[in-house]
Amino acid sequence: MIRAARPLVVKLEDLVVNSRLRAEPTERESAVSDERTEGWESTTAVIELLVRVLERDGCEFSPHSSLRRLLALAFARELDLAPPRIDALELAALLGGLGELCSPAGAGGADSLATTVQLLRGVPLPAGVRGAIAHQHERWDGAGPHGLRGERIPLLARILAVARAGAGLLATSPDVATAVQELERQAGSAFDPVVVSVLRRVFARRERHGIGYCWGGRIVVAHPQERRALDLAVRLQGHGYRVETAVGAGRLREQLRKGAPHALVLAAELPDGGAESLVGRLRKVPALAGLPVVVIDAADAERRVGMFRAGADLCLGPEVEFAELKASLDALLRRWDALFPREGVRQVVSP
Repeated sequence: MIRAARPLVVKLEDLVVNSRLRAEPTERESAVSDERTEGWESTTAVIELLVRVLERDGCEFSPHSSLRRLLALAFARELDLAPPRIDALELAALLGGLGELCSPAGAGGADSLATTVQLLRGVPLPAGVRGAIAHQHERWDGAGPHGLRGERIPLLARILAVARAGAGLLATSPDVATAVQELERQAGSAFDPVVVSVLRRVFARRERHGIGYCWGGRIVVAHPQERRALDLAVRLQGHGYRVETAVGAGRLREQLRKGAPHALVLAAELPDGGAESLVGRLRKVPALAGLPVVVIDAADAERRVGMFRAGADLCLGPEVEFAELKASLDALLRRWDALFPREGVRQVVSP
């Protein structure tokens, strides 16, 4: 993954330079124009896709950058920031972790931040982006790397700091309440207390903010068409889910032996093992009795009936929109969370 980062970052720089984004003043980074930048949405979407590719490790897609972006945007909306500042914050959240992806494993926060700043040097960025990235490790009490204190820290950097810490906590533990309590404990010392004060509203309205339900856990997408599996994985990752892909039943069984996922998205047709048989065997494993199983690309009623009889929770046809798939998955995960509170590590199973 680190070897692949350098050429992708070069392309990212070319993209930003050529996208007619307004260059950011180096001395007055807090100035924000009232006009939306041309091509903003498409440019941000491509940058996000490149960052997701950098985060990919084989068949695994990390949700860290996406969850950081989603949390930052949620804070911004709850704090009623103007659209141009929300746009700048979104880009800062996406680019702010580049150094972590390109630095050697185990590199500290200061080293990865320096790498990020170096990578973005000379790249024109919208107002506020560079300041948010450069000061995301400052502390409210002034004990950060540059000694900025309180409101002297740029607001976007203060928001990004809480979003970064929250994404880090949720990436290692699925317990939202514990993450919120930890961030609230550090309000007024490490973090801006005003930003932290909207945390509970953010999670109470997570559907509105597009935040998924599978942080700290896994969703496995099993499909014989690798492009289809990758497309779904990348889209789910964009909503804060940690996703793994499997091409066929054989690979899926290998992944399940590592531990039970929190949900399974399964193609109705698998080349090396019947999907119906596989679901039926999963349902006989105690640890997987209530596992949410969503079957996709079930082309006819007979196939859907067979999958329901085998134990699938939901069957969707090939024409289903992604928004419907995600909403269905979220609903199943809400029910699963209510019935079976998540544990840090689930029982290893061998279906």
